[in-house]
Amino acid sequence: MRERLTQSMRESEATQHRLANAAG
Repeated sequence: MRERLTQSMRESEATQHRLANAAG
C-alpha cells in the first residue's frame, strides 16, 4: 500500500516535470 502511494507520487512528480519541460 505504501509502495503504491510512493509510486503514485513519483508518477505525479514526473508528470509535473514533463509539463514544466513542455512549457519551456
